[in-house]
Amino acid sequence: MIELSIVIPIYNEEDGVLPVLDELETFRQQFADRYKAEQREVEIVLVDDGSTDQTASLLERNPFPKRIITQPNQGYGAALKTGFRVARGRWVGFLDADGTYPVDAFFSMYEDAKSNGIDLMIGSRLDQPSGMPGVRNLGNRSFAALLGVTSGSTVTDIASGMRLLRRERVPDVAMLPDGLDFTPAMTTWALHDEWTIKEIPIAYRERIGDSKLNVVRDGLRFTYDILSISSLYNPLKLFGVAGVALLLAGLALTMGPLLHYAQVREVPDTSIYRLLTALVLWVIGLQSVVCGIVGTSFARLLHRKSLRATGIERSLLSPGVTGRLHWGAALLIGGAFVLNAQGVSEYLTNGTVSEHWSRLLAGVVLVLTAVHLVLYQILVAYLGALERRFVNRP
Repeated sequence: MIELSIVIPIYNEEDGVLPVLDELETFRQQFADRYKAEQREVEIVLVDDGSTDQTASLLERNPFPKRIITQPNQGYGAALKTGFRVARGRWVGFLDADGTYPVDAFFSMYEDAKSNGIDLMIGSRLDQPSGMPGVRNLGNRSFAALLGVTSGSTVTDIASGMRLLRRERVPDVAMLPDGLDFTPAMTTWALHDEWTIKEIPIAYRERIGDSKLNVVRDGLRFTYDILSISSLYNPLKLFGVAGVALLLAGLALTMGPLLHYAQVREVPDTSIYRLLTALVLWVIGLQSVVCGIVGTSFARLLHRKSLRATGIERSLLSPGVTGRLHWGAALLIGGAFVLNAQGVSEYLTNGTVSEHWSRLLAGVVLVLTAVHLVLYQILVAYLGALERRFVNRP
């Protein structure tokens, strides 16, 4: 009975693949001996992703039992997904073919996952001294910190290339990227989709041969995957942060004119461009925050479960807040009317306005803010009705 399938994506690894195959064969035999009574076996699946060196011939000449799949070059993630499709084991593991990972670590990963019902085991390279270059070590820790902010959970090594997952989770990774960003995308997806995840420390060795990783290009892809997948589950964490930053920038631009007005009771005409810029930042910031809140409500509706949220996020989405926004909007519109009542009356009477432009601009800010609050209230109420109708119905 095939208990464990180990998938190895391979691309131009002629220098390091044979030692890895030796380790895999040793592990395969030891696994069969350890679980001889239960007749559990390991299957080795090698996916040659269009190698152009001597890798293919080395694989063919190697005598150890294995399955070899050859495909045109499509990328690291594509090779893994090809291997996953043909894997027959109840558990599916994978590791790179560059000699950096200790194959025997699959023993502890398998036993821990099986005993504790873990969906995904990750071999963490960052919990002990290793042969990882300093730049990549720093990058991995930075990506882990970013993912921690967007997901509210912690995984130390989000890009580890040694993992084990239960077979039932394999279909969930079919939509992940085909490139080297497959592993950080998998970690991001698993955290947000609330898989049970556990890391174990592993020794990490200096790779054999040349690395396929481009620090800048692949680093940007990693960042994009973390942010894009996270936005599918909690857009407020992304749009909310961006929106608040824009709102604060807009307020910062208004501080100078406000202080000047407090001192001499007038706004200088030279401030018009600064205040118009502040108005644009304020409006875009409001739109971003509303987009994040409504998007998070929509994500909760689609995923049909309660999503991780901070206290602030829960407050912004609570009926106690969203159900009273029309009162705040009314106060803002009232303030705009008070500021501009004389100018409006003057315009209706003789077609001219002698009031200073700053009053009109302040009124515009208040009205636009009120409109955003009302639209936000309407959209959240609409999504709440959809949730009650289609998700929480008996």
